[in-house]
Amino acid sequence: MIEEVRLSDKSGEMVVVSNLNNFSKKSVELMIKKSPSMIVGSIDGANKDTYEKIRVNGDWNKMVKNLEKIELMKKKCEITLPKNQEKPCNAKGQY
Repeated sequence: MIEEVRLSDKSGEMVVVSNLNNFSKKSVELMIKKSPSMIVGSIDGANKDTYEKIRVNGDWNKMVKNLEKIELMKKKCEITLPKNQEKPCNAKGQY
């Protein structure tokens, strides 16, 4: 599910925010074709056990597969953005 799509007031860039648990192939394709400048994934743990304790009804394997779907669709559509990068957030959810 895509929880939020933000448009930057200053640059007009699109940012997608998601928990990365509920993406169909079609929704990934539509999202990637819109060329967001950033996809923010809420990954609530560094491993399966921690993730599934924190993310209620979350599925680690599904989330990982959805990350792979995003990368495959970017390659299929020959889109280079958004770049992959890791930004851990603090306890207040700030990057």
